[in-house]
Parts: sequence; C-alpha cells; structure tokens
Amino acid sequence: MASDAGTGLISFLRAIWTKWFSAMSGPLSVPAAIAAPFIENQAIKISLALTAFVCAWAAAYAVWRLERERVLALTEEMERLTAPRRPLNVEIGKDGPFVSIKARGPNGIGRTYNLRILNQDRSKPITSCRASIVDIAPGPALEKLPWALTDYFSLASGDDIYVPLASFGEAREPEKYPCADTLIQVRSPQPDNWFLIDTTEHILKIRVTSHDSGHCEISCKLWVDSHGKFQIERV
Repeated sequence: MASDAGTGLISFLRAIWTKWFSAMSGPLSVPAAIAAPFIENQAIKISLALTAFVCAWAAAYAVWRLERERVLALTEEMERLTAPRRPLNVEIGKDGPFVSIKARGPNGIGRTYNLRILNQDRSKPITSCRASIVDIAPGPALEKLPWALTDYFSLASGDDIYVPLASFGEAREPEKYPCADTLIQVRSPQPDNWFLIDTTEHILKIRVTSHDSGHCEISCKLWVDSHGKFQIERV
C-alpha cells in the first residue's frame, strides 16, 4: 500500500479527499444544510455545488499549508545541523560544577557562580584563550572595561575549564540571622583583585577570545532575590 508520505498522484488525492470530506462534514457545509429545506431544489444544487467548490480549495490549501510547515521546519533543522560548529564556547548554569558553595560560619554560606569555557573542536587545541567582561549594565562608575576574568590559557581538544565569575554571601536563615553580604563580588584571576556591584539586577556581557578561534559571547543577569538567594540567568 502506498505511503501517505509519498509524492505520487494517489497520495495527493488521498490527502485532498481527507481534507475535502472533513470540510464537507464540518462548518463549511452548515449554511447549505440549514438553507436546504427553505429554498428551491435548483438553489440547493447551486448552494451545494458552491460549498463543494469552496471545500475543494480549502482542502487544497490545508494540504499545502501542512506540507509547507513541514518543509520550513525541516529546512530550519537542516540549517541548524549543517551550520559550522564554533570551537570555542562559554556556558553558565545554576548547579553542578557551575556553582561552588562554602560554609561561612554557622549561619552563612558563600555562593560562587562559575563559567564553563570549552573547546568543542574534536581534533585541534585552542591556545591563548582569555575571558573578560566587556560590558555591565548598569555599570560601576570607577571600573575599567574589559575586566579580565582569567589569565591566558589553552584548551586541548574536547577539554573545558570552570572560571569563577561572581560570589555572594547568603544567610542560611535571613529572618533569624541577617548576616548576608550587601554587595556582589565580581571575580578576577587574582584572589585579592575584584570589584563590587549592588544586589539589584545587573546584565554582564562576557567575551572569550583566542588566537586560534573566533570569539564567543554570552550575556547573563546577576541579582539577589527577595529571599536573599544569589541568582544567575542567561539573557
């Protein structure tokens, strides 16, 4: 038996018949059916003929539209799969190695969010990589951009590293022990070199560059929510 996905005349007629029969049994045939008892037979015939004509065109359009949507979806997926894969990539997350949590006394914790920088190339290393913050909105008035998050480093094929981005000290029970930090600390390669931003929403644009690969960028939002939890989100 021929497949409904075939391109022959039988497959086309089968699809048209299905749509046409549905239309004839549905809303498009209702006006003619209601009017039938109240008008002359000739008028009924004309009405039914017009209904069938409209339904035939509606069925053809429905078949075309369905196939067109499938073609567009497949084209988009093909473009995605065949697009050149960028070797250098950067990611953020909220769990696993994307976050580091350390105790800060009996009532607090320090939460640090990390960037993941990876080499997606299956055969070549990437050298002279560096991650920097190139924009902050709203920006701290006294800090110069770009702000280096790493020294220069290399990545072997398929390798990755996690780089500290920002830290904040949370209170375990903020209502009982309000010991949370008042500012977010943006990190750098040197532990004693950092700058501070307030706990309202800030958008950071991060760029990773390399001599061997095109650069990549990511934008993320940092803030502390109403429950005192440090948050990160890609934007």
